[in-house]
Amino acid sequence: MKEQQKRKLKVLVITMGGDRQENIKALFDRLQRDFEPPVFSPGVSARDLRKRYDFFEIANEVGIIPPPEWEAIRDGQATYSLQKITETFWDCLEGIPITKGRWGSQHDQSLHYSVELWRKAKTINRGRSVLACTFAHLRAMKTFVKDGSSFDLILEDNVRVPIEHCAQRIWETIAASKIVEEHGIACHLRFHGYLGSVTNMKYVYQTHSRKRAYACTSDGDSSASVFPLPGPNDLKQDILDGDLPEFESSVEEQDKDGDDNGEGEDHQDDDNQSKTTNERKPGGNFLWGAYSYWISKEAYESLLQRLRVDVGALLYKGRRARFYAVKPIDKILPRYIAFTFGAQTVQHSTHPSFFRAPMLTSKIHTKWDAEFCKSSDFQLRHIGLDWSDLWLTESEERVVVHYRKTGEWLSPTALEQLQES
Repeated sequence: MKEQQKRKLKVLVITMGGDRQENIKALFDRLQRDFEPPVFSPGVSARDLRKRYDFFEIANEVGIIPPPEWEAIRDGQATYSLQKITETFWDCLEGIPITKGRWGSQHDQSLHYSVELWRKAKTINRGRSVLACTFAHLRAMKTFVKDGSSFDLILEDNVRVPIEHCAQRIWETIAASKIVEEHGIACHLRFHGYLGSVTNMKYVYQTHSRKRAYACTSDGDSSASVFPLPGPNDLKQDILDGDLPEFESSVEEQDKDGDDNGEGEDHQDDDNQSKTTNERKPGGNFLWGAYSYWISKEAYESLLQRLRVDVGALLYKGRRARFYAVKPIDKILPRYIAFTFGAQTVQHSTHPSFFRAPMLTSKIHTKWDAEFCKSSDFQLRHIGLDWSDLWLTESEERVVVHYRKTGEWLSPTALEQLQES
């Protein structure tokens, strides 16, 4: 590991620019001893997904549209009548063969992939921001795995780090993953930052990771390790083992939940990112977030191949829903990779290196901003850190000071308004 540390780490950061990008630049200025300057991958605006041609241009760029269909759409764009563009848009696909081996209903398989994708995507409404985020990650992954790119991590522009510990913890986590690989378990997806409800985080740190963390590094007094993706079967086993006596009566309920390590939840409510936040019992989506991770080229290519034949891997409709909803990238990645390569190939660091900025307004889940902070606060304390150990902007520091005084999480804007009143 010491030999590895002679080189600087290289990160690819997804961003829409603006203040968030400038803050990331300022952060990595403080990390230049251990990191190369960050490389930025452009995000995707939900607005750009409203118009059909723009939608397909981005979908093609991220690699999910069959090339013959995209070429026909692109070439046909020049011949569309402005008055009849809706009626004539799909004329360009006449003579283009439908991709074989598609997933979905017989009706879905009878359509061109592009037609099925657009018919479902045009109804997602508020989910368009989620799809834009997924496309942004697919675009970044395409760059990340490119031969010769030598990136170590994909990040979102909402991360903050402990300046003194960040690089060391990354190297320790990579080393732990390599020890696991030596025992026959290859890593295909590794999270260096993640969140969950406080209830789930307690279960993960106090039970799941203690029982299932693979290996610790041997350098100094480090205890950094990695643990596999948790799922309902793990929780059920822990209850049966007597590790969670307060939940022994709920084992029967676990039998009904299915296995979250696979793809058995395709039609469940993917909008409720934090459904166990206010519940006492762990469950649901144990961990989430895609703001700091590494993915193997094999896993990326396998995922892309699935997305190219299965629109349902991106968009789904609940049993009583009128419109389609979008599967967020932080569910697509671990679920698909666990289903394809095994839950043990999806690994989480016991000592995260990246944390979500306090009360940084989410572009998707604004109502959960305060809950994100509660989970981050628990996570920091569990691994021996504090908000003061993280690099924060001045406005974020004021938010943390207010929280320490009052126990209340407010956004920088709300805090400023409170102080002016």
